[in-house]
Amino acid sequence: MRTNSISVLVDDDDQVREISARRLSGAGHVSVCAVSGEKALALLSQQTFGLVLLDIMMQGMSGIEVLRTTQSSYPGLAVTMVTSEDNPQLARDVLELGAVGYLVKPFSENEFLIYVSHMLRLHQLEKEHCEYRENLEKQVAIRTMELNKSLVDLKSSQEQLIQQEKIATIGHLAAGVAHEIKNPTGYISNNL
Repeated sequence: MRTNSISVLVDDDDQVREISARRLSGAGHVSVCAVSGEKALALLSQQTFGLVLLDIMMQGMSGIEVLRTTQSSYPGLAVTMVTSEDNPQLARDVLELGAVGYLVKPFSENEFLIYVSHMLRLHQLEKEHCEYRENLEKQVAIRTMELNKSLVDLKSSQEQLIQQEKIATIGHLAAGVAHEIKNPTGYISNNL
């Protein structure tokens, strides 16, 4: 499945960047390259991307520092850490920091493309999920307002019915009292 998302390749190794970009391009994916963490953050501030493939060990700002910045400045951005260090503890650490994946170099072309497609699809599904949830929350808010208005209307109608019932009861009581008064006086006036 192709997505229209653009990926950012961040690696200080020219050869890795070029090969990865060529592989993505050959598979129909669009990518932009950055040679450093600082340049990657500059790109992220100018455009929306679907995936960041981020080398951990770079000159200047490390991939972990870039990851921390992206998580606070661009929540929801899918960042996959790419490294030659096959370290389970490091993988756990970056995943806890918010990375969505950990890819160990060297990797085959097929493995790389499947991974990128999977991450882009995951990002698309998360985006759709967020949009769906926001829409659902709006619908719930609208429905809650409608129900609250209906509740107010029902309470008002209930109060009116209670008042009408009280008035009707007083009317029946008055009619009964008048009848009780009228019967003895009628009897007296007829018999006198």
